[in-house]
Amino acid sequence: MVVLDFGGLKHGYGSDTSRTVHVGEPDLEERRVHDVVRAAQEAGVAAVRPGPPARTSTGRPAPSSPRRDTASSSSTAPGTASASPPTNRRT
Repeated sequence: MVVLDFGGLKHGYGSDTSRTVHVGEPDLEERRVHDVVRAAQEAGVAAVRPGPPARTSTGRPAPSSPRRDTASSSSTAPGTASASPPTNRRT
């Protein structure tokens, strides 16, 4: 199992994405772990709702970033993570 995790920050906008792929046939434990992680991620994405601004781990408000119109450039809002669940590719 190979996990590829990428992130970046530019002008105050953060992004993160990851992909999980498997080389060969996964064993039962690897399938179980992948299924648990995927279900947890899907539950987290489903639970996201508009609300108060995000806070850092210290409880302080997260730094604000200048907003820009992204309607023509992307379907993902600036500062949000890609919500793509891990892929389940077998080779």
